[in-house]
Amino acid sequence: MSDRRYRLAARRARLVVVLVLALLVGLALAACGGPDPEEEMAAIEEVAIGYGESEGAAACDFLSASALDQLGGESGCTREFESVPAAEFDVLEVTVEEETGAATVKNVESEMDVDLEFVKEDEEWKISSFPGLDQIAPPAGEAPTDELLAPPGEGGLAPPGPEAPPPAGGTQTTP
Repeated sequence: MSDRRYRLAARRARLVVVLVLALLVGLALAACGGPDPEEEMAAIEEVAIGYGESEGAAACDFLSASALDQLGGESGCTREFESVPAAEFDVLEVTVEEETGAATVKNVESEMDVDLEFVKEDEEWKISSFPGLDQIAPPAGEAPTDELLAPPGEGGLAPPGPEAPPPAGGTQTTP
């Protein structure tokens, strides 16, 4: 019997050690935590400002894969943005929820508020939606129309700027 008690005690001791180690590993992982919400919000703000400051096709660098797909890929995006001027954005509000985010920005020149949606791709924030994308981009599988390829201000897709029309359903304020 004493040999049996010894084996049970040794088994319990090993179990306790394993449980303590698992607890310590869990605590260490919890201490590391996830991404800092303040850092994530700052990253989204940086992308929104960079998108506004980009001229022409450089805006495509700030778009998610799904947004690029809606525009017909890189070449479609380049066509849509080639004559779009840069715009200065003031960031009014940013929200983050896990792998998605949103920002409301104001175009300084036009004083128009613009809502942007974001998604995290490969650890980088990208713009997944902006005013006009869903109304102007062709449905999947359809070729772009001449209207899609028109210059900004004539029906073409452009980030809101001094020469761009107000977004559908967007708000515009006057000075």
